Amino acid sequence: LINNFIGQAITTATAEACAVAVKSGLSLRKLHEVISAGAVNSGLFQLMVGKMLDGNGDLTGLKFTLVNAMKDLRYYTHFAESLPVSAIVGEAVHQSLVNANLMGFGDKYVASLIEAQEKLNGVDPESVTRFTLQSRRMLREYYKRRQAVQGENGRQANSSVQRIGKSMNVHSTKR
Repeated sequence: LINNFIGQAITTATAEACAVAVKSGLSLRKLHEVISAGAVNSGLFQLMVGKMLDGNGDLTGLKFTLVNAMKDLRYYTHFAESLPVSAIVGEAVHQSLVNANLMGFGDKYVASLIEAQEKLNGVDPESVTRFTLQSRRMLREYYKRRQAVQGENGRQANSSVQRIGKSMNVHSTKR
């Protein structure tokens, strides 16, 4: 059960990451290239994404149906509950599998979690094949806003420290 939980956590995270990548404009080939070169690479990732890219959309790399994966994760979460231990990630993975089954993917193999995530998130994999200028602009704007907020928070924190120091009759001295 524990082995199956870890495996399904990897496949669920992989499917979600694919949907986010495609929706943002990042090609799955580029995602595959980056993941394959790093520590996150795994046999399960290659069976899902690598096989899909090499086989023109082939999602049969993992010969285990989503209905069976859902059942195993239900057993795992019930087992964890009986101990009792927290199983927040296990519950999230289980719900992802429940969603895939409810959307009609239950008789398909685990790699079809990618299809389920695309459907759930309104992703059209055919319409986005590379990191677009619009996505780059959105990311640049996000980071600008984030830096501005961090800068403002830093100024506010510094101002608060100065106010507290004054109220305690603490004066900074320059050396």
